[in-house]
Amino acid sequence: MLLIVHTVASGQRLLDAARLLEDDPRVEVVFTQGPDVFGEGARAFLSGLGAAGTPWANATRTRYDLAVAAAHGGVHEVDAPLVVLPQEAGGLGAAGVVARRAGRAAGGAYGLDPRRLVHDGWLVPSAIALPHRDDRAALARACPEALPAAGVVGDPAYDGLVASLDRRPAYRAALGAGDGRKLVVVCSSWGRESLIGRRPGLWPRLLAELPEDEYQVVSLLHPHLWAGRGSWQARAWLAECRRRGLHLVAPEADWRGVLAAADWIIGDHGPATVYGAAAGVPVLLGCFHAAGVGPGSAAALLGETAPRLTGVASLRRQLARAAEEFRPEPLRRVAERITSEPGRFGRNMRRLMYRLLRLGQPPTVPVPRPAVPRSSRSSRRSRDVRGVRRNRLHPAVPPAARPVPGAPAPRRAPAGRRRPRRAGHPEGRPAARTPPDDPRPAPGRRRAAHAEAPGGGRVRLRQRGHGHTRRRPPRRHRPPDKRRRPGDPPPKPPAGLAPPVVRLRRALARHPECEVAIEPAGTECLAALRNGPTLRTAVARGASPPWPEMCGSFLHAWTSAGLTADDLADAVVIAGRLPPAENGRADLLEVAGRIEFTPPTTATTHQAAS
Repeated sequence: MLLIVHTVASGQRLLDAARLLEDDPRVEVVFTQGPDVFGEGARAFLSGLGAAGTPWANATRTRYDLAVAAAHGGVHEVDAPLVVLPQEAGGLGAAGVVARRAGRAAGGAYGLDPRRLVHDGWLVPSAIALPHRDDRAALARACPEALPAAGVVGDPAYDGLVASLDRRPAYRAALGAGDGRKLVVVCSSWGRESLIGRRPGLWPRLLAELPEDEYQVVSLLHPHLWAGRGSWQARAWLAECRRRGLHLVAPEADWRGVLAAADWIIGDHGPATVYGAAAGVPVLLGCFHAAGVGPGSAAALLGETAPRLTGVASLRRQLARAAEEFRPEPLRRVAERITSEPGRFGRNMRRLMYRLLRLGQPPTVPVPRPAVPRSSRSSRRSRDVRGVRRNRLHPAVPPAARPVPGAPAPRRAPAGRRRPRRAGHPEGRPAARTPPDDPRPAPGRRRAAHAEAPGGGRVRLRQRGHGHTRRRPPRRHRPPDKRRRPGDPPPKPPAGLAPPVVRLRRALARHPECEVAIEPAGTECLAALRNGPTLRTAVARGASPPWPEMCGSFLHAWTSAGLTADDLADAVVIAGRLPPAENGRADLLEVAGRIEFTPPTTATTHQAAS
């Protein structure tokens, strides 16, 4: 079974599905990192799990019995039945990018559009896991051909958050609020319309207006912000706040425990704020980007019901007023829109995976697990609070014994019972215990000796420890020089190298932001269009070959103007160079020749198909 981790956020959701396969020796789980623009940090996330991983190139060439993903980048290349997990609550995902470039799909749900579910006319996933029954109507409007593969399984993050509410005191103590202080959690998504993009001064105001002996401020930033800007930049933006006591939760930490411990949640349209509606505490919006969420989604309902946090009145008074006027009914309606299968994600998801694996389910009933937070990043000057480091997020553990100033030194063993030490050794390591009648020298010493060679003469031996090693003779024969020289034929491609057309299509799949991929082939070039065919560029006889970058730029400009590849058959493309102007006068265009764009040869097409 293959788990495709595109980002840290998708990896956290995949872990909830992977835990359903524990204690089953019939299933082996392999992780791989899929292509994604926010994939920074996913490799470190997998390394921290200690999971068996395989490169993406190997994952696309291996047959698996089942593959599970929580994103859509490059999943059409995997040779396995694919299950796509639901997106985060609110349908954020890459909502800002999608809304600006191609528009949101019908119904506003990210990931339920043909652009991500269909590839070359074929439905990519074998099963689409939905969190709510109302999402089926959105999928029917956006991609009707994917409706037979859809099924409502629930939301793993919601179930884990509800199960973590019983451990609220342990999480509060780990975050430094176990001494009776109030915990304020500030959540921000990513992008210009996020809370940290619109109101970066909110964090310093909270630390300035809320007394430190009464309030503890914790910040949750979306993993896409850490991946897009870098962990250094995320910490640098809040460096002064961290020095003043702000707790910055790491992107790989289980954020559900932080929401379960909160007394107030301040956020935006991001998924963490939406899930906070299920925590049973007041939720305030510092900003809200209505165009970045789908109509009728849980995030849209939150934007209609949650109060706003203004920048004029006192923040402390606004928090007190929100606690006094808090009514759980409006937020309960938001939580009901997150999932229509509360507490049943484990049962539904395990039934789906074992059905595709064609295996019988284990005789157990999966139950939602509480959050197991790993760590939160805080100031380096954090101090210990009641046996728990303030920059750690785990149940209280007694600290290790430390030397106390003025305390007596620990007792040492008597001199007669001490182990013998090697004389003159700077580290004082124990001396080797060698029997007195052993003819071998003591270990660690070197001694040169000579021996009689079979043909006469003496051979110098080098002794290391207990073994004798004969000196190797000088090398007289060198391996042949494999460096290429001018005039040599081009090297043959490796046996396992994919055809050019396949390599170009894989390059486009690895880089979703690119529209044209081009590869030189002697005096010609092969160019693959994302939404078009693969073309071959050929120059007229006597013309100089053009640069591959120039052909790629021309094809990008041609398709951006609304023209298709079929229109190139009736066009005359002239390549040339415009020399730099001299004395303020532009010179004439130096024509290099005509370029023809034609489909690849039949041999290339058959080779790619094979």
